[in-house]
Amino acid sequence: NLGETYLEEGEIEKAEEKLNKAEELFEKVEDEHGKGGSLLKYGELLTEEGELPEGERALKEALDVFRRLGLSRSEAETRYRLAEVQRKRGAFDRAETNLEEALKICDSLDISEMKEEIEEKLADLTK
Repeated sequence: NLGETYLEEGEIEKAEEKLNKAEELFEKVEDEHGKGGSLLKYGELLTEEGELPEGERALKEALDVFRRLGLSRSEAETRYRLAEVQRKRGAFDRAETNLEEALKICDSLDISEMKEEIEEKLADLTK
């Protein structure tokens, strides 16, 4: 969506506006997958901007959507992003739990590229 494009181009304010609008529209038309994707990107944006509590909230909402829909790959990615926010906020146990859950999903789906990133984050977290 347009919000993601603005985010990639570094136009943060426009990205935030468009991601919020996309979330509202996806909710209005009852597109849960689209809503989850918008929440994931919005959570990433907020995290990059240092708005950690808000970023964590958006990522948790995205996680709920993906779990409800049974979208395991999206759940794994969201757990990975959520763990990063939790690590930054000092919630190391929760971050570790989310990384371990994401790793289990990657193992079950044989997603090697994401698995390697998660293993690196877990190793850094447990040092």
